[in-house]
Amino acid sequence: MNFDFHSGENGAMKAIRAMGMATILLTVVGGAAWGGSDNRLGTNGALELRLPVDAREIAMAGADLGSVQGVQALFYNPAGVAESDSKTEVSFTHTNWIANMNINYVGVAQSIGGVGTLGLSAKVLSVGDIPFTSESAPDGNGEVFSPTFSTLGLTYARRMKPPQVSRSTSASSTTPISAVFVSACRCGISGRTPAMPAAISTG
Repeated sequence: MNFDFHSGENGAMKAIRAMGMATILLTVVGGAAWGGSDNRLGTNGALELRLPVDAREIAMAGADLGSVQGVQALFYNPAGVAESDSKTEVSFTHTNWIANMNINYVGVAQSIGGVGTLGLSAKVLSVGDIPFTSESAPDGNGEVFSPTFSTLGLTYARRMKPPQVSRSTSASSTTPISAVFVSACRCGISGRTPAMPAAISTG
């Protein structure tokens, strides 16, 4: 690449032009980058943690993750639990999943005044009956087993008010409003990247 800057350009313009070229270069080169290899497909663990719950959220395909409130937020965005105006909320969901699998989910959110909101959730995935196979009986020996995966969650959220700072002079008065970033971490198995759902509250 030839960075031929005109002598009349100031330092800020040169920096902007260099950053633009670097951005274009990184975009072109980054397109070929892989987050993993094809050899590792299907080797993840605890994929049942990602199975969605709540009919409304499934229908919206996660489009309202930043604005979900109340007990529905226990699974999708724990920070949104504190945004509900109800004192107590309860949600129960039963889903008939593919291959005769069933997902049962229950969530309870309880406001505890100015302290915050406490949430408890449980999700149970029942895989159903699977024939027991072995090397000597690849088609099964008549026995079956029924795996069940259970996930329990405990959530605490608190609605925070952004600090407001007021400044005034003899000529004018301004009131800047800052934003508070509230986040919650739903961590999975050790060694896996945790999800960081969040909500932004402005005054």
